[in-house]
Amino acid sequence: MKSLDQTDKKVLSEQLHSLKKETSEIKAQLNQIDEQKESFYSQKEALHQEISKIIISIKENKTKRDELTTHVKELKLKKQQLIDSIKKKTEEMRILKKEADDIRKKNNITQNYNDIKKQIKAIQYKVETEVMPFDKEKQLMKEVHALEKELSQSKELTDVYNKLNPIGKELTEFRKEADSIHQKIQQIAQESQKKHEEMMGLVKQVDELKKEEEDLFMKYNVAKMHFGEVNAKLKEKFPEMNKLYGQLDMQNEEIKKKRQESKKEREEQIERTLEEKKKEAEMKFKSGKKLTTQDILALQSGND
Repeated sequence: MKSLDQTDKKVLSEQLHSLKKETSEIKAQLNQIDEQKESFYSQKEALHQEISKIIISIKENKTKRDELTTHVKELKLKKQQLIDSIKKKTEEMRILKKEADDIRKKNNITQNYNDIKKQIKAIQYKVETEVMPFDKEKQLMKEVHALEKELSQSKELTDVYNKLNPIGKELTEFRKEADSIHQKIQQIAQESQKKHEEMMGLVKQVDELKKEEEDLFMKYNVAKMHFGEVNAKLKEKFPEMNKLYGQLDMQNEEIKKKRQESKKEREEQIERTLEEKKKEAEMKFKSGKKLTTQDILALQSGND
């Protein structure tokens, strides 16, 4: 019976050892999966932080681009107002030029107002300072009269040109300002386009990073599910292991109990044997027979 108990214990111990080894392997696998799972999650979170920073940059670029676009719109409106003014002034100039051409053609005017005045002054100075025949003086006065008539007609033409000159200056200023605004529009539009392209590049980068983030999140979920499956498999081993521990403990208790019973049985047997020997020694002592060493020891043990 004792041999059979030891055999059962050995079998149970071997089963428990095998189960412990299997459990240890599952734990190692579980730790590996957990590390992988946490790595996926850490990578995903790092990407999420990076995406958040890029999105802030996108918003900043969009705000700057929108500000530049608004400025361009304002400048375009101002430019259009200048263009309208240029058109209006150009039309006014066209009308005045036509008016000047009509006066010139109508009166056959070939000289301008200032040139005629110079000629009149020159003739008058000559008449006043030089001695000349009456006929020549009379002829010169006729020329002055003709020039004064022409001067009167030229005055009308000059008045038209006096209106044209400020319009021409205004047109020059309007065109200069319109060109300056146009250059600003081109410069700001290029800057706005640059911001837009930067923003679109960042948007594309975010899209790519989001795909990578989704891929990592999917891997994390797969690892998490695998972790749960392996963990459940590990938990299934615990009741079996506890059962083996219980069986071993029970068998150890039974063996211990049997050993105690056997020891008690031996002690009782020894006690019975000693009691018998004591009785025999007492009978020999009473009958006056010679006592042996064993008899004496039996009597002494009895007394003890």
